[in-house]
Order: sequence, then C-alpha cells, then structure tokens
Amino acid sequence: MAEALECPVCLTLPEGEVHQCHEGHCYCADCWHRLDPRLCPECRQPVPQANRSRATERAIAALEWRCPHCGEATTRGTMAAHLDVCPQQPIPCTAAMAGCGWVGVLAEQVAHEAACPFAICLRMMAPLQVECQQLRAETQELKAECQELRGRVRALEGEVEEEEGGRRLMRRIDDDSGDDDDEAEAEAAVAGA
Repeated sequence: MAEALECPVCLTLPEGEVHQCHEGHCYCADCWHRLDPRLCPECRQPVPQANRSRATERAIAALEWRCPHCGEATTRGTMAAHLDVCPQQPIPCTAAMAGCGWVGVLAEQVAHEAACPFAICLRMMAPLQVECQQLRAETQELKAECQELRGRVRALEGEVEEEEGGRRLMRRIDDDSGDDDDEAEAEAAVAGA
C-alpha cells in the first residue's frame, strides 16, 4: 500500500502535506510547488496553487513505521514526536556551531558537554554576551542623549549677536536648569562691554 501513496515525481512517501490535481493524482508538497509549467505530470491538466488531499495524508499517517535508531514500532503520524524523544537519536553537541564535532545519544550528551572545551567556553561566554548586549543598549541611549545635547549646544552657539547703541546685546535661550547667578554674570558682562 505504501508504494501506491508514493509521490510519482520523487518516488518517496510524502511527509506532511499532499496535494492533488483535479483528476486525483497526488504529489508531495515539495514536488507540487516545483511544478513548472503548472501542469500535472500524469494527466497534463492545469493544477491549482493548493489542493490538498487530506484523505491521502491520513492514510500515510496511519502507515506503520519503525524507528531506525531504537527499533520502536509506531505510525508515520507519530514519527516526528518519537524522534524528538528517542533515546537513541543521534544528536550533536550544543557547541557544534562553535566547532565541536561530537555526535552521540541523548544519554551521553550531558557527560560529553561537561568535559567539552567548546561547550565550557560557550557557558563562560554566555553571561559576557548578555552584559555586552546590555552595554550596547546603554551606549545607544547615551548616543541619543549626546546627540540631543549637541543640538542644544549648536543652538546656544548660534545666538544672535546684535549691535545696538554701541553696546553688544546677546539674546539668550533660557532653559529650566539655568543658574540665576550665571545669568546675572552674563548680563553684567554685556553691560560692561
């Protein structure tokens, strides 16, 4: 029965979605989406973008399947769930991206990673990476603050100087944090000039 449910293009038993043409010819989702031109390879009729065959999907999910790692018998529908927890499923070290090439079973993974120099390095680096991300966020906030202060400085530097009756007058831009003593000194300097 499994052979009758195989995709006629790639000759494998579909996993997941199965699509069919209007005549009932079924294909796996990968082959279905790659059809170019969009014609059924068997009857040469135009095919829609999506036309799932849920009956075929259920029939495939009900087929018997045996785990290649531990030999447990189950159905194809529960295959993915079993592989997630299979005790004999080969899994790589969590530090594989850092360069560790170890592949073993779940029961041996903890012992391996306790001694793996790549995994040890990653565990040591994790808090430093978090701290680095926090410092980057703080730096961005400080840059924004600095930019705002630069704008205020430019505005203060751009104060208009006017000549009136031989005396220099400066127009001030007041801010709430200004000190009254500083303002009095600035006015005295202008008056004394």
